[in-house]
Amino acid sequence: MSQDGVTGVVLDAGFLCDLSTGYRIEHEVLTDRWSWHAVTVNVPQSELVLAEREKPGLARTALELLLARCGPSVLIRPLDLPAVQAAGAMMRRYGLEDVALAHTAAIAVPSGWTVFTTDPGRYQPLAADIDVFGLV
Repeated sequence: MSQDGVTGVVLDAGFLCDLSTGYRIEHEVLTDRWSWHAVTVNVPQSELVLAEREKPGLARTALELLLARCGPSVLIRPLDLPAVQAAGAMMRRYGLEDVALAHTAAIAVPSGWTVFTTDPGRYQPLAADIDVFGLV
C-alpha cells in the first residue's frame, strides 16, 4: 500500500491480453475483489498499445471487461510528458529498453502497488523494487 493510503494495482499487457481472450475464473475473482475493496486499477496506456498490437480490438475488449466489473476505479494512465520523464528515469535507473515496462514501473514502484501480469520474468530487472503477482 502506498504512503497516502490509496490501494492500487497496475495491469500489464499480458494480464490485459489474458483477461480478454481467456476470461478465467481468477480474473473474475480478482476484479470482484478490487471492486469490493475500491482498489484503483491502473492501466498504463503503453500496455494497452502492446495488447492492441497483439491483436486488434484486444485492448478495447479488456477495458470493457474491466469497466464492467470495476467501474470508475479503472484509471487509464496516459504516457504524457510527466509519465515520459518518470519512465525515462526508470529506464536509466534499471537499464531498461522497453518503454512500456518503464511506464508500468514508473506507476507501480513509487506507489508500492502490485503489478499483475502473466509474465513475471519481464520484471526481473526490477525485482528488488517492485511487487509482482504472476497469474499463469
